[in-house]
Amino acid sequence: MKDVEALSRQGSVAGLVKQLASEDGDVRDAAAEALVAIGEVAVQPLLETVHHSPDSGAREAAASALATLARNGMLGGAVVEPLIEILRDGSWWERLCAASALGYVGDPRAVEPLIEAMRHGEVVSLRETAQEALGRIDDQRAKRALSDDHPESE
Repeated sequence: MKDVEALSRQGSVAGLVKQLASEDGDVRDAAAEALVAIGEVAVQPLLETVHHSPDSGAREAAASALATLARNGMLGGAVVEPLIEILRDGSWWERLCAASALGYVGDPRAVEPLIEAMRHGEVVSLRETAQEALGRIDDQRAKRALSDDHPESE
Protein backbone atom coordinates (compact mmCIF):
# COMPACT_ATOMS: atom_id res chain seq x y z
CA MET A 1 0.00 0.00 0.00
CA LYS A 2 2.91 2.33 0.61
CA ASP A 3 3.85 1.99 -3.06
CA VAL A 4 0.37 3.09 -4.11
CA GLU A 5 0.45 6.03 -1.69
CA ALA A 6 3.85 7.15 -2.99
CA LEU A 7 2.77 6.76 -6.61
CA SER A 8 -0.40 8.70 -5.87
CA ARG A 9 1.54 11.57 -4.28
CA GLN A 10 3.80 11.65 -7.36
CA GLY A 11 0.81 11.57 -9.70
CA SER A 12 2.35 8.58 -11.46
CA VAL A 13 -0.43 7.32 -13.70
CA ALA A 14 1.81 4.64 -15.28
CA GLY A 15 2.91 3.37 -11.87
CA LEU A 16 -0.64 3.25 -10.56
CA VAL A 17 -1.85 1.44 -13.68
CA LYS A 18 0.81 -1.23 -13.04
CA GLN A 19 -0.56 -1.61 -9.50
CA LEU A 20 -3.95 -2.53 -10.96
CA ALA A 21 -2.42 -5.91 -11.79
CA SER A 22 -1.47 -6.59 -8.16
CA GLU A 23 -2.60 -9.91 -6.73
CA ASP A 24 -3.69 -7.98 -3.64
CA GLY A 25 -7.25 -6.73 -4.12
CA ASP A 26 -6.71 -3.91 -1.61
CA VAL A 27 -3.74 -2.65 -3.63
CA ARG A 28 -5.80 -2.83 -6.86
CA ASP A 29 -8.66 -0.92 -5.22
CA ALA A 30 -6.32 1.74 -3.79
CA ALA A 31 -4.64 2.19 -7.19
CA ALA A 32 -8.03 2.53 -8.90
CA GLU A 33 -9.13 5.12 -6.34
CA ALA A 34 -5.89 7.05 -6.83
CA LEU A 35 -6.37 7.03 -10.60
CA VAL A 36 -9.91 8.36 -10.15
CA ALA A 37 -8.51 11.14 -7.94
CA ILE A 38 -5.99 12.02 -10.67
CA GLY A 39 -8.88 12.39 -13.09
CA GLU A 40 -8.92 12.94 -16.84
CA VAL A 41 -5.22 12.21 -17.35
CA ALA A 42 -5.91 8.62 -16.25
CA VAL A 43 -8.75 7.96 -18.72
CA GLN A 44 -6.71 6.80 -21.73
CA PRO A 45 -4.42 4.50 -19.69
CA LEU A 46 -7.51 3.02 -17.99
CA LEU A 47 -9.15 2.37 -21.36
CA GLU A 48 -5.95 0.75 -22.62
CA THR A 49 -5.83 -1.44 -19.52
CA VAL A 50 -9.39 -2.66 -20.04
CA HIS A 51 -8.70 -3.38 -23.71
CA HIS A 52 -5.22 -4.89 -23.50
CA SER A 53 -4.26 -6.14 -20.04
CA PRO A 54 -3.94 -9.93 -19.79
CA ASP A 55 -4.86 -9.61 -16.09
CA SER A 56 -8.60 -9.84 -15.44
CA GLY A 57 -8.25 -8.13 -12.05
CA ALA A 58 -6.53 -5.15 -13.68
CA ARG A 59 -9.18 -4.95 -16.41
CA GLU A 60 -12.01 -5.04 -13.88
CA ALA A 61 -10.37 -2.46 -11.59
CA ALA A 62 -9.79 -0.17 -14.58
CA ALA A 63 -13.41 -0.60 -15.72
CA SER A 64 -14.64 0.26 -12.22
CA ALA A 65 -12.45 3.37 -12.18
CA LEU A 66 -13.86 4.46 -15.54
CA ALA A 67 -17.42 4.06 -14.22
CA THR A 68 -16.54 6.20 -11.19
CA LEU A 69 -14.96 8.86 -13.40
CA ALA A 70 -18.14 8.93 -15.48
CA ARG A 71 -20.31 9.20 -12.38
CA ASN A 72 -18.15 12.16 -11.34
CA GLY A 73 -18.73 13.83 -14.72
CA MET A 74 -15.13 13.39 -15.88
CA LEU A 75 -15.71 11.44 -19.11
CA GLY A 76 -16.79 12.99 -22.38
CA GLY A 77 -17.90 11.93 -25.81
CA ALA A 78 -14.42 10.81 -26.87
CA VAL A 79 -14.73 7.69 -24.69
CA VAL A 80 -18.11 6.56 -26.03
CA GLU A 81 -16.80 4.29 -28.81
CA PRO A 82 -14.17 2.59 -26.60
CA LEU A 83 -16.81 2.06 -23.90
CA ILE A 84 -19.21 0.59 -26.46
CA GLU A 85 -16.46 -1.85 -27.47
CA ILE A 86 -16.07 -2.86 -23.83
CA LEU A 87 -19.87 -3.19 -23.52
CA ARG A 88 -19.85 -5.60 -26.46
CA ASP A 89 -16.70 -7.59 -25.75
CA GLY A 90 -15.71 -7.38 -22.07
CA SER A 91 -16.31 -9.70 -19.15
CA TRP A 92 -19.71 -9.27 -17.53
CA TRP A 93 -18.17 -6.95 -14.88
CA GLU A 94 -16.35 -4.85 -17.48
CA ARG A 95 -19.60 -4.66 -19.47
CA LEU A 96 -21.56 -3.62 -16.40
CA CYS A 97 -19.05 -0.83 -15.66
CA ALA A 98 -19.10 0.30 -19.30
CA ALA A 99 -22.91 0.39 -19.28
CA SER A 100 -22.90 2.51 -16.15
CA ALA A 101 -20.28 4.87 -17.57
CA LEU A 102 -22.17 5.23 -20.85
CA GLY A 103 -25.29 6.24 -18.98
CA TYR A 104 -23.45 8.98 -17.13
CA VAL A 105 -21.80 10.22 -20.32
CA GLY A 106 -25.29 10.41 -21.82
CA ASP A 107 -24.28 10.21 -25.47
CA PRO A 108 -27.02 8.96 -27.85
CA ARG A 109 -24.50 6.74 -29.68
CA ALA A 110 -24.72 4.42 -26.69
CA VAL A 111 -28.48 3.86 -26.90
CA GLU A 112 -28.60 0.87 -29.27
CA PRO A 113 -25.75 -1.05 -27.56
CA LEU A 114 -27.36 -0.37 -24.17
CA ILE A 115 -30.73 -1.62 -25.43
CA GLU A 116 -28.98 -4.80 -26.59
CA ALA A 117 -27.35 -5.22 -23.15
CA MET A 118 -30.65 -4.54 -21.38
CA ARG A 119 -32.44 -7.17 -23.43
CA HIS A 120 -29.74 -9.81 -23.76
CA GLY A 121 -27.14 -9.28 -21.00
CA GLU A 122 -25.96 -12.54 -19.50
CA VAL A 123 -26.65 -11.55 -15.87
CA VAL A 124 -29.49 -9.61 -14.24
CA SER A 125 -27.18 -6.93 -12.83
CA LEU A 126 -25.89 -6.10 -16.32
CA ARG A 127 -29.42 -5.88 -17.70
CA GLU A 128 -30.50 -3.66 -14.81
CA THR A 129 -27.45 -1.41 -15.15
CA ALA A 130 -28.08 -1.02 -18.88
CA GLN A 131 -31.70 -0.14 -18.10
CA GLU A 132 -30.59 2.50 -15.56
CA ALA A 133 -28.07 3.88 -18.06
CA LEU A 134 -30.76 4.22 -20.72
CA GLY A 135 -32.83 6.19 -18.23
CA ARG A 136 -30.04 8.78 -18.01
CA ILE A 137 -29.86 9.35 -21.76
CA ASP A 138 -32.23 11.91 -23.26
CA ASP A 139 -33.16 10.05 -26.43
CA GLN A 140 -36.50 8.87 -27.80
CA ARG A 141 -35.13 5.40 -28.64
CA ALA A 142 -34.09 4.95 -25.00
CA LYS A 143 -37.48 6.12 -23.77
CA ARG A 144 -39.29 3.73 -26.13
CA ALA A 145 -37.11 0.79 -25.10
CA LEU A 146 -37.69 1.53 -21.43
CA SER A 147 -41.42 1.71 -21.87
CA ASP A 148 -41.46 -1.53 -23.93
CA ASP A 149 -38.93 -3.64 -22.04
CA HIS A 150 -37.83 -4.65 -18.58
CA PRO A 151 -34.81 -6.84 -17.73
CA GLU A 152 -35.76 -10.47 -17.43
CA SER A 153 -34.96 -12.43 -14.32
CA GLU A 154 -32.31 -15.12 -14.38
